Amino acid sequence: MQLSANFIVSKEEINLLQNHSLFGFESADELFSYALNLLRTEIEERKKQQIIDSAALYAELYQEDEKANEWIDSSNQDWK
Repeated sequence: MQLSANFIVSKEEINLLQNHSLFGFESADELFSYALNLLRTEIEERKKQQIIDSAALYAELYQEDEKANEWIDSSNQDWK
């Protein structure tokens, strides 16, 4: 799928796109696509890290929560 869109970019960004061949890209489109893929990867990795960090915080909260520990202990007794 191909999409055409208009963006407002800085002079530096325009220079980067115009000088795409200096960076080994055949076209500004190729450079732009590459940059978007890098951004997508970075965003996905950041999201994964946020989920990991959140899970660690929840685990810490549950570990320190006396009522949760009592409930877990009583639940474990039911299984024995």
